Amino acid sequence: MQPDTRVRIKSTKEIGYVVMEDEDGMLCIRIPSDNNWPFPHYAFINRRDVVLVRVAKKPDLSDVEEVPF
Repeated sequence: MQPDTRVRIKSTKEIGYVVMEDEDGMLCIRIPSDNNWPFPHYAFINRRDVVLVRVAKKPDLSDVEEVPF
């Protein structure tokens, strides 16, 4: 898995980002803090215990009119 890939941990439902993967399939995942603490925490999780999270597609705004001012 590539670094900075967005994943969800199956057991805790937390979303994090892959830092690195070792040869045994263990992932080091950086999980951003949700309580205004400026530092993330890290978890070491087996690859089969995470799910890849896709980024939502941006809405099509081509039919929105331009602002008149």
